[in-house]
Amino acid sequence: MQEEEVRVPIYLMTGFLESGKTSFLRFTIEQDYFAIPEKTLLILCEEGEEEYDPKALNNVFTYTVEDQAELTVELLKKLEKQYKPKQVIIEYNGMWMMEPLYRQALPGNWVLYQIICLMDARTFEPYLK
Repeated sequence: MQEEEVRVPIYLMTGFLESGKTSFLRFTIEQDYFAIPEKTLLILCEEGEEEYDPKALNNVFTYTVEDQAELTVELLKKLEKQYKPKQVIIEYNGMWMMEPLYRQALPGNWVLYQIICLMDARTFEPYLK
């Protein structure tokens, strides 16, 4: 008998560079909005100005992807096996196209629960152009 795959909820954080993605996620993680007793995997797809405090992450494990081509089903299944997360938060690179993530990278049991898109009004118009 084949073991049934567990559905893993995905929370996708996106937005232009310097829009406040890391600051927002840091706040929500520290304020326990994403807190669950089980493990959370936080996949970082860019290095911004802000950083995460490892002491504040508790049961949140981070993994950094530096190139969009690295973000594959195989990698994500490997991370699922390694960390056994009950939820995944992806801080997506604002310069990467979203379609490859939806169509090719997410494993079948990873379910997109929420997309949060942040924008900074001071930089929105120049980045949009």
